[in-house]
This record gives sequence, C-alpha cells and structure tokens, in this order.
Amino acid sequence: MINNDESPGFDRQKALVRLGWVLVLVLLDLVTKSSAFAWYGDLEAAGQLVRDHDGHMRIPLFGTETFAFMRSWNPGAAFGQLGDIPHLLVAGRVVVVFAIGAWLVEMRGGIPKDRTVPLGHVLGLLIPHKGERRLWTSLLSVTLIMAGAVGNLYDNLILTDVSAHAVKHVCVLLLFGAVWCRGSTKLRWIVSGVLMSVALGLELTDAPSTYGSVRDFIDVYTPQWRDTLPWGSHFPTFNVADSCISVGAVLLLVTGFGDQEKDAAAEIDTAPSEG
Repeated sequence: MINNDESPGFDRQKALVRLGWVLVLVLLDLVTKSSAFAWYGDLEAAGQLVRDHDGHMRIPLFGTETFAFMRSWNPGAAFGQLGDIPHLLVAGRVVVVFAIGAWLVEMRGGIPKDRTVPLGHVLGLLIPHKGERRLWTSLLSVTLIMAGAVGNLYDNLILTDVSAHAVKHVCVLLLFGAVWCRGSTKLRWIVSGVLMSVALGLELTDAPSTYGSVRDFIDVYTPQWRDTLPWGSHFPTFNVADSCISVGAVLLLVTGFGDQEKDAAAEIDTAPSEG
C-alpha cells in the first residue's frame, strides 16, 4: 500500500510493524471464528447445546444465559445491512481496506502523509491533526478498523461454496492491490472507481453473489428488555473483527474531535512571540 513516490521521511520499518499488528489481530479473529464454530459443531453433534426462550441453540458462557456463543452467518454488514447488494458491499470493503492501509503505513506525527488518497478528505476530519502525544491513539484506532475490515473481508472472499470463486476473488484482489500499491494517487482513484463500477454493473444485472458470509458467534441475550431495545432480546451476533471496528471507530471519533480546541490553544500559548 506504499506509493512509488515515497517521501524522505517515510519509515518502512514502522510501516511493517504497524501492518504486523494488523496481521496479529486478523489472525486472532480468524482463529476465534474457526474455534468457536468447531466447538459449536462438536456440541451440536453431541446434543449438548442449550435452547433459549426464543428457540436459538447456544453455548452459554460464565454460567449465565446473557453471554453465549451462537453460530450465525451474516451476508451483509453490521446488523445484517446491505446484504441485498453483496457486490457493492464487498467491493467497498476492498477499497476501504486499501485506503485505510495506505493511511496507516504513511501516518507520521498524528497525520497521514497523503491526504489525497480515496476517503482522505473524510478521514482527514477524524484523524487528530496535531500533537505527537495523540499519535498512538490514532494508530491504534486505524489499526483496529483495518484489522476488523480484513477479517470480515476474508470470509467474503475465501469462504465460498465453490473453490473456483475463491480463486477468482483472490486474483481480482491481487490485481487491484498491485495497481494500488505501485500506482499514483490518481491511479488509485481510477482503479477504485473501476472496481465499484463493475460491482454496480453486477448489481444492476442481478448477477448472483459468489461471496461467503461473515461468521459471527458472540451473542448477547437480554429477554427482559425484549420490548425495550430496538433489536429485541438478541443483540446482533458479532465477532472479534466487528469488535475491532467498533472500538476503533469510537476511539477515532474521540481522538479526532476530543481536544482540537485545547491543542489549538496550546499552540498559541507556546508560539514564540514576534519582535
């Protein structure tokens, strides 16, 4: 995700370390998904699952029915949204992963090197603009969001019913990534637009989805608030990747808007006087 036009201040070692942490979180997500689904399958075969009051088969945790593992396949995004436009959803996830990745590896001193990457103007409003003291929170939030996006994108691209579809998805991803990583900012915009246009064309022609669904397994059950909460008794089942995205997004908002005025005031107070 690194442009040919690297600035003299670009630190490849730091970029690799940041991507390494993303890889660690992605592996954590994939391992927990596989382990939870395997455990669920073993208990299901042994007839040891517990049925809740709504008829869902679950694995209760911590001796309570509130927290449990429950097998769920989500073809959409958060809360199952956008499941009816899978091509646009997956294409959008690919673009977001590379855009956030570019920001992550190029971020210096709390701001990205290149604010012209796709989504740059939007993310530029959220990333802290000043202050080394908040750099670690910026990096943490972007790392979490990227790891979560990659973890769920893996399920979409790889966990398909037909292995040929997975191979096709990987080839398209590699081609997109090669152009993105070695291309200019303008070329990044173009290749992102082409990918989204192809996805839109597939949606308009009602092309069948060839993507896998995201594996969710963490379930929160609150039947006492069935008529109070908008989602009823079951909070939408989620996974580690979803948790990373949620925590990262909240942290990004807090660090992006929390102390902007204080930072500006501090700069004025510490600025050298003229004359």
